[in-house]
Amino acid sequence: MANPDTKRIQNGRGNVPHVVYPTRIVKQIVKEIEAEEISIEEAVIKYGVIRVTVVNWLKRHSVWEEDAYVNHKHPKELKRRVVEQIEQGFITRKEAYKKYKVDNSTIGSWLKLYSCEVKIILPKMQDTPEISLIEHEKAGLKTAVTELKLKVAALETMIEIAEKEYKINIRKKSGTKQ
Repeated sequence: MANPDTKRIQNGRGNVPHVVYPTRIVKQIVKEIEAEEISIEEAVIKYGVIRVTVVNWLKRHSVWEEDAYVNHKHPKELKRRVVEQIEQGFITRKEAYKKYKVDNSTIGSWLKLYSCEVKIILPKMQDTPEISLIEHEKAGLKTAVTELKLKVAALETMIEIAEKEYKINIRKKSGTKQ
C-alpha cells in the first residue's frame, strides 16, 4: 500500500527503488502487531514490505521482550507440545504462533517434523478391573511395534526401488572402506 509519507530513493543497485518509512509509521505498524490487530504476515501484505523489514522494525521498536523476534532455538519438548496441542484441536496454528511468538511457517515446519513421529496410542481402558495397567501399556506398545515394523518395511521397499531405478547402492555394504 503506497503511503504519501514514504520516500523512494535509489539504493545503488540499479533501478530498484528503496522505500523509506517515517519512524511514526513504523511505530504504528509495530503497535498494530503488538496489539494483535494484525500478524507479521498481514503487515507484509498490508504495507507492501518484505517480512525481514517488519521483523527488524519489531526488534528495534517493540515494547515486548527484546528478543521476542530474534531467531532462537526452541526446546524439542516445546515443539512437540505445540504440535500435539494443534493436532488435538486445543489451539489453532494462528493461536500458536501468537502465543509462542514464532512464525506461521515455523509452526508448519514443526508440524511436518513432529506429527510424523510414532505415537503410542493406548487402547481404551475397559471398565472391568481384570485388565491391569501393565497389560494396557503392553497392548499400546504392541501397536507401536507393529506400526514401526510397517514403517521399516516401507522404507526398505523405497530403498530397493531407488537402487533398482537409479542403479546406485544406497545401503552401505559391510566391510567397505571409507
